[in-house]
Amino acid sequence: NWDQHAVMSQFQTDREFSLVAISDGRLAGFALGTYIEKPLQKIKIGHLTWLGVHPDYSRRGIGRRLVIEFESLVREEGCQQLLVDTEADNGPAIALFNKLNFSHIEKHVYFSKSVT
Repeated sequence: NWDQHAVMSQFQTDREFSLVAISDGRLAGFALGTYIEKPLQKIKIGHLTWLGVHPDYSRRGIGRRLVIEFESLVREEGCQQLLVDTEADNGPAIALFNKLNFSHIEKHVYFSKSVT
């Protein structure tokens, strides 16, 4: 299950690219993202920030089609690279990104701090 508030918050803040997959009138999946511009390096990078496929529709190629369409959108926007990330234990996502020829797997450590 997706946290509806988290999805809507993402949509409202990073909404440059928003894709949905509908099947039988139901939300089957979505892709949300943005791009990062680095003017000094003269590069624009697409960032797929959230990819979700409803469990009822998993293993049907929906995630693959969403990523391919997202890649097309960022290419049209002038991006030279596409960045994706996932949890280290998300085997299906890692397999999908490998099949779609993503490379340069790097491990990152994310920190957070409450500032309220």
